[in-house]
This record gives sequence, structure tokens and C-alpha cells, in this order.
Amino acid sequence: MSEDIDLALDASPLARGLFFRMRDAGLTMTALAARAGVRADFIRDILRGKSKNPGYEGLEKIAKALGCEVQDIRDQGIPGDEPKKGQFVNQPDELALLGFYRSLDFEGKKAAFRAMGEVVLEIARKASD
Repeated sequence: MSEDIDLALDASPLARGLFFRMRDAGLTMTALAARAGVRADFIRDILRGKSKNPGYEGLEKIAKALGCEVQDIRDQGIPGDEPKKGQFVNQPDELALLGFYRSLDFEGKKAAFRAMGEVVLEIARKASD
């Protein structure tokens, strides 16, 4: 995708579902809008959280263009879902952690991995006691 799509850490289930379905389909906002027959700003406003209750007719067009139902978009990545094999990071706390990690320089990333390794070893020790 040539357009950068930013997803807010506190994105709604609808925004997260739309984001991941667009990404998986390899569609930009512009391409999806053209395919669905909606304006690109309609999609952008959903992704950015500006449209809290978008029109159902527009959502139906988007879902059809993505080859799914509106409910499929809404239900993808709802907090509390158990992760499935190959599932992408989509929980707010996971996104926050990933965002923090990406902001680190190389030395910071190395230090984070060392610290995480120590925590994992400590948890394993406690579990084996």
C-alpha cells in the first residue's frame, strides 16, 4: 500500500477490523473507496476515530468491496479475543508496546530484549517451583 494508514492505539473494533482487512487485501484508502463507491475521507474518518457511528449503507459498500459482511469487520480484533496462530498484533496494549519498541534506537532495543529475557526467565523459575 502506498498510503500510510495510522491506527490509533485506542482505535475502535470497527477501525481495527477495517484496518486489518484493508491491509490483508493490500488496499489503500483510495483504492478501497473507489472499489466500494464511497469517499476516501469516509474511510479515513473511521480509521482515525473521527466517525464514531458511520452510516450503515457506506459500511455495507465497504464490506462488499472487501468480500465480507459488516459484522465481520466489526468483530475482528475485539479486546479479549484469544490470539490465534498467525494473528497480528491488534490489542491496544500490544500496539502501545510495539509503538514504544519502534521508537527505540538499536541500543535501546537490545536493552529491552535483555530485560524481557530476564523477566521471562524469572517467570519460568517461579512456575517451576
